Amino acid sequence: MTDTDWAHRTAGDLLVDLDGRWRHTMAVGERARELAWLVDERDHNALISAAYLHDIGYSPTIRDTGFHPIDGASFLRKQGKNRLAGLVAHHSFARIEAELRGLSEQLDQFDDEQSPVSAVLAYCDLTTGEGGARVTLKQRLNAISKRHTNESPVLDSIADLEAQATPLIASVERQIGRLSVNQ
Repeated sequence: MTDTDWAHRTAGDLLVDLDGRWRHTMAVGERARELAWLVDERDHNALISAAYLHDIGYSPTIRDTGFHPIDGASFLRKQGKNRLAGLVAHHSFARIEAELRGLSEQLDQFDDEQSPVSAVLAYCDLTTGEGGARVTLKQRLNAISKRHTNESPVLDSIADLEAQATPLIASVERQIGRLSVNQ
């Protein structure tokens, strides 16, 4: 079984009962497969696997802190998947919300590689809606906002997330446009 097969199966086992989360996760994984050419060939499996695993921390089976990036990363670390644990822990600017939740120290236990892999992972996540459709960053953030109550730290993090994600989204889209023209 390949790493990506393991990631797909593991995500399925953990998220299949969370219908909207499952559809989003599968679509992020498929988008990562489509865009794997944006990263070094040696990183294709890491990108695709992390895409399938990025939201496993939502699973009640492995939930611990209630912050899905850390909960998913902790599960992956226990499986000996340290690089994937770091990618999942830090996916899509998780640092912003971790600080608001007082979980920065726990997040810092995982490597933040800040690489093309993590950038494309964030792009795939932040441009895929809850049902799996492709969306703009603004649409994705609006949908996230609607899911949370006024007391949620997620709402406090949306403006910072948008400010940090907008240049990343634009950069990846420029790369997609530039590279797809040359292929």
